[in-house]
Amino acid sequence: LTPGACMSSILPIFLLAALCSESAEKAWRAGQAAMENDRFDEAVGQFQLSLRLDPKFAQAHLSLAAAYLAVSQDASAVTHLKSY
Repeated sequence: LTPGACMSSILPIFLLAALCSESAEKAWRAGQAAMENDRFDEAVGQFQLSLRLDPKFAQAHLSLAAAYLAVSQDASAVTHLKSY
């Protein structure tokens, strides 16, 4: 499931929401794994993907903020901390 599919699809809305949420969590878990292995740029990408799939995924905002702090992008981190 791609981020674009979550934005526009002919799938019933309840099914689409479930698929997007599941995909967002999968991307978040990949980001967490990357963080645990000090692959911070990869983690940023996974957390960004997670939020494209589910913009209201609070944990992904917090995780993205942590990843941004790890790569010294403090201003970007603050934006996501405010979203959390």
